[in-house]
Amino acid sequence: MTEKQKKLVEENHNLIYWLLHKMKLNIDDYYDLAAIGLCKAAISYDADKGLKFSTYAYPCMRNLLLHELRKERAEMRTGVVLYYDQEIYDSDGNSIPKFELLATNRDTADEAIAYSAFKAFSINYVASLSPRHKEVFHLLSAGCTQQKTAGQTGMSQKSVSLIRSKAVNYIKEVI
Repeated sequence: MTEKQKKLVEENHNLIYWLLHKMKLNIDDYYDLAAIGLCKAAISYDADKGLKFSTYAYPCMRNLLLHELRKERAEMRTGVVLYYDQEIYDSDGNSIPKFELLATNRDTADEAIAYSAFKAFSINYVASLSPRHKEVFHLLSAGCTQQKTAGQTGMSQKSVSLIRSKAVNYIKEVI
């Protein structure tokens, strides 16, 4: 950074605290990220465009923070899907209780119903499916994720999700 850019960062340092307070984020957790956003803004700032630095820096910092928050939410959504008959072991070979691995934002009841139902009712239900839906059904029942199933079948993840939902609803009606 040039001396001019360093001076912009120093003069607008309080913008970090103001933004974190406004976004209701913990200063200890997000200060460094906001400071990086402020430095990036100082490096790419062009005074000739007629904007005040703080006006330019605010969205730069905010966008960086929002990107990180989206990434954190995505990591929370990505969890381990466990089935009732699956044993999980740590690196030392010790059995891990399943409740320790369950993601709190997943509907594990639906996952368990779907897995059990895929196995129990597959013969009757699969016979009524189109060849394409049969392929999706078999991949899902084999434990493939919706994303992996979508990639293998050439469908969108949304289409796979709809097929899965229809199967789960059908099975719930039968049960």
